Amino acid sequence: MSTHYSVNKVTLSNNERINTNFNDFMNENKDWLKEEITIDTTKTIRCVFDGSSYGWFYLDENENIQSVCRYGGNRVKEIVDTLDGFLSYQIDEKTKSVYKKDNIDILQYLIMVEYDFGEKEFEIKKLGKEVWNKIFTHYEWDEMLNDDSDYIFDLFWEELSDKENLETLKHSTLNTLISKHSQYNATIHFH
Repeated sequence: MSTHYSVNKVTLSNNERINTNFNDFMNENKDWLKEEITIDTTKTIRCVFDGSSYGWFYLDENENIQSVCRYGGNRVKEIVDTLDGFLSYQIDEKTKSVYKKDNIDILQYLIMVEYDFGEKEFEIKKLGKEVWNKIFTHYEWDEMLNDDSDYIFDLFWEELSDKENLETLKHSTLNTLISKHSQYNATIHFH
């Protein structure tokens, strides 16, 4: 049994990305979090111990945290909450207000538990490429369109069925979706 927590390196109001560096996080919390070196430890896979449970941190090539996983009976709530505090501390009021314009509480997107991925990603997809790329760093909008065709196909049909939302669907996205799914020989009717 496991639980996956995705970490988003969101864009701040100064157009810089939030700091998710593993070493900075560990230095900030060195009094109680310890890195455990195991047979599975690599430059991009790290094990963190909080005195009672282990959390596995998955990093990119620059040692930025991409995700945290809980395996077995480990309870990583304290580790994840500490990481959330490390990230939240970097979010200033100006950054919060930038996202609030799109009805986004950015603090809810810093760390996403796997059970919330679909719903949260769906909400941001409806806001378009610019907002998506400011929040999600695991893959850019265009990459997401190519990798997630079934999900996007569902989004496409939902957007087409809602005339009001259709206006917010960007022209380039619509063209990409139409060309990507032309194999279905679907006829598009606007009501």
